[in-house]
Amino acid sequence: MRFKKSPVYRKIIFPWYESESFYLVLTGFMCMVVAFGLTGISVAREYDSCHRYLWLPVLLVVMSGSVLVSCLVRLIIRYIGRSSR
Repeated sequence: MRFKKSPVYRKIIFPWYESESFYLVLTGFMCMVVAFGLTGISVAREYDSCHRYLWLPVLLVVMSGSVLVSCLVRLIIRYIGRSSR
């Protein structure tokens, strides 16, 4: 855990955004967003009038997929680090 900059108190700051439970919740949410984006891609490809809007679900899948991969890499690194102790 990190300490505050003040040398007098040295209170421990708990980084909630680096917790394992946060990454598990974020991974689950990003899986749902990727599934939603893939559904949007299939619907946009099905109808000819929606082909010009195909970029939006593709962008959604790419962006949420990159966050998903990042979270999975961090979780895997944590599990490998924990098992090597």
